[in-house]
Amino acid sequence: MLARVLIATLLAAVGAGVLFALRATPTAKSGQAEGPQASPGFRVELVYSPSLAKEGSWVSLAVDSKGRLIASDQYGLLYRITPSPLGGKPEQTSVEPIRVGAGAAQGLAVVGDDLYVMVNSQAAALPSGLYRVSDSNGDDQYDDARLLLRIEGAGEHGPHAVAASPDGKSLYLSAGNYTRSPRFKGSRVPAGWGEDQLLPRLDDPAAQANGIPAPGGWIVKCDLDGENCELVSVGYRNIYDLAFNADGELFTSDSDLDVDIGTPWYRPPSLLHVTSGADYGWRGGDGIWPTYYQDTLPPVAVMPPGSPAGIVAGTGTNFPEPYRDAIFIADWSRGAIYVAPLEPNGSSYRGECAPIAWDVGGVTDLVVRPQDGSLYFTVGGRQIQSGLYRLVWDGDGAEKQQPTSEERATTAVDSATATEQRSQRQKLEELHGDLAETAIESIWPALASPDRFVRYAAMTALERTKATDWQTRAYAEPNVLARCAALTALARRSQPAYPAKWADSLLELPFSTLSTEEQLEVLRTISLGVTRFTNLDDAQRARIATAVAGWFPSPRPQVNGELAKLLVRLESPAVIEPLLQKLADEPNSVQAIQAAVQLSAASAGWTPEGRAKLLDWFDAAANSFGKRAFYPYLVAARSRFVGGFGSEDRKVFAERLAPPKVAEEAASERQERKFTKRWTTDEVVAAIEASDKAGQDAEAASVRGRQLFVAIGCADCHAMRGEGASVGPDLTNVGRRYSVRDLARAITQPDDEIPDLYRQTTFVVDGRTITGRPTNMTATTISVTTDMRDPASAVKLERGAIESESVSTTSAMPANLIDTLSPDDLADLFSYLRADAEAGSGERPAATLP
Repeated sequence: MLARVLIATLLAAVGAGVLFALRATPTAKSGQAEGPQASPGFRVELVYSPSLAKEGSWVSLAVDSKGRLIASDQYGLLYRITPSPLGGKPEQTSVEPIRVGAGAAQGLAVVGDDLYVMVNSQAAALPSGLYRVSDSNGDDQYDDARLLLRIEGAGEHGPHAVAASPDGKSLYLSAGNYTRSPRFKGSRVPAGWGEDQLLPRLDDPAAQANGIPAPGGWIVKCDLDGENCELVSVGYRNIYDLAFNADGELFTSDSDLDVDIGTPWYRPPSLLHVTSGADYGWRGGDGIWPTYYQDTLPPVAVMPPGSPAGIVAGTGTNFPEPYRDAIFIADWSRGAIYVAPLEPNGSSYRGECAPIAWDVGGVTDLVVRPQDGSLYFTVGGRQIQSGLYRLVWDGDGAEKQQPTSEERATTAVDSATATEQRSQRQKLEELHGDLAETAIESIWPALASPDRFVRYAAMTALERTKATDWQTRAYAEPNVLARCAALTALARRSQPAYPAKWADSLLELPFSTLSTEEQLEVLRTISLGVTRFTNLDDAQRARIATAVAGWFPSPRPQVNGELAKLLVRLESPAVIEPLLQKLADEPNSVQAIQAAVQLSAASAGWTPEGRAKLLDWFDAAANSFGKRAFYPYLVAARSRFVGGFGSEDRKVFAERLAPPKVAEEAASERQERKFTKRWTTDEVVAAIEASDKAGQDAEAASVRGRQLFVAIGCADCHAMRGEGASVGPDLTNVGRRYSVRDLARAITQPDDEIPDLYRQTTFVVDGRTITGRPTNMTATTISVTTDMRDPASAVKLERGAIESESVSTTSAMPANLIDTLSPDDLADLFSYLRADAEAGSGERPAATLP
């Protein structure tokens, strides 16, 4: 009964928006190879195609002890699948529903005879959280579901993974940054996390994650009953999955927003090694931590821009050796699977990502089935046609040559060294709990380790001790990295008992002779102190500013950026002219964007000529970057800059206070268009299919399609290949993961599915109905932007006057968007939207055996 309620409730709760699905079958004119593609030696097989109407759209996978797969519909039931034999047909696969009170899972794990389910639900009938599904009478049928741990959160940044520890005695859970962590009894992450920003944060103009404080997404460990929770790691935007490799080390993947591509704070999608207490530095807006900060950790590998989803280790595959030591990562937005063969790098790893399968659609999850050694994966989600596939090694391709005896000996030595270094880190991680005072002596030598993961483990352990026991020792520590690690721990733990000695210990270092790494750590340490310490007086801050100004500018770009931020925070006039020169020398560079954002927060040292130069740059940026999705950040930076003008400056620049007009050439492409007809999904599909058969010039059609993309207003809300706005989802690579029908349905029926990040809220205040997206919240007010294209549309509501609020089931995207287009126009528009898919097929770099 509950299962039927679950499905009905969940399906009724679905909103509207952009969809993702299997790509349409390629046509001959595009020059694409038919169907999914894979690296030499591999093939992709369709195992099963779930009925959308009856079985939903599958998003998560697990394997039980008998080799049967468990899958979950995103909004409905669980299913148990006995796959066809390798090389078999989909009809040989058998599927049975699991009718228990659990489903809507974005994470699944099997431990013994029990199935653990991470429910991600927006329905009251099935609260989000960790469930255990079991077979109570031994008849090989799951028949009981029990909620073990309730989690507050749901949706696309909600509860995601559950993974069993290598010994099968614990579970690891993960969630995105819209989800509160469960109450934990212990934390391997020291409680001193914070925003730690030198400059006021520029919030995301599209209001994504605004108001969400550190530490963002999290990973928690618990026992098999969902109890004794321990916080393991934080600082993530929206991690989806977890995987352990053969060494028992934990990995995940994360990504920054695509709309931030081109900004100095953007970090590409990354494979991350999850060590004890790690903070991976996600912060809202432009506050994302660079990977070189010593209080975060670097990625193991990076990927092209995309949306990483499921991950799995190659352990258990029958693939050649390099793949068995690799991590496989699903990329939902690019419709690809990446592989990152890992090699030891100190106590951690390093690797490079390359596609091993592509043109497969929006991949959501991956598992290895040891019974046949293949990699199984799901494509689907958001109520579209999904599929269950497997990546099979068939030996067709370059076989790996057997290593020589010399190579085997070298590998053995490297492996032994890596094991020893991991052991050193793990011993330090054992101290990430309550410590005895004697632990300081075992921690201290590791603070000087050249291995960042060892140094981070030592610094985290040091935070657990009494700072009064070692801070004087830190001031005199001769090793620069160790001194900075200890003083960073001090900043996160306490305050300096002797502020002058703290400043002396950092300012006396021979900064100009230090390595880039050492300089960056010195500057981060000073920044944390300046940000956190309340017992630094004005004289000490002025002394720091004078010393730092003597190091500025630097020929090292990363160092220069950190110096500039620090000087702006310390209100030093020395920062103005060098940054203005950067704007003049490289006006369209990432460094120029960084300089302009920093200058926008500067309060000292301005002359009218200097202010005019920065206004000139912002005016030019309207043309240089006006079409880029990140441009609203520059609008916000300019607004901050102008907001700092005094009365005299406002008189001087009275005619320039208003922001410049953006992308006039794009605006000229907007046209008043006449109604053609109200298009249906089927009619759009028929028009596109007719165009494909006609064999039109795809390149010319794509050019016309881009003009239509602007003319009918798509670019007002959506970015495409770096151009456009960030009000709605970025549509770059949309052709890789959407079929023609799914695209057509998303355009003609936008209310059918609304991505969580783009849902609107309806408020009733004094009998008035106000629908929009909350963009700023205080304890007493909520600002609601009713038109995300126009920040001035924000309405401030008093919380006490709100009579009700509810999630709107109406998309901000108009349903009549294409009603002015002819069949030829539609073909051109779709040619533009699908251009990435067509250009990306055929030959492409692929993972190959070394």
